[in-house]
Amino acid sequence: MDAYNNALNEVNKAIAESNRTNKQLFETRRQLIEGWNKASQQFLDKHVPKYKA
Repeated sequence: MDAYNNALNEVNKAIAESNRTNKQLFETRRQLIEGWNKASQQFLDKHVPKYKA
């Protein structure tokens, strides 16, 4: 029974570590996508002609 509990605790620790890693990766990906979108919009604003009707 102790071996099972120890194994379960190890699995729980691994899951927690995995969740922390996924959260960090998600945040980094979100920041990169936001930066890409901002740079893209700035480029288009600068280089696409604007016509007044």
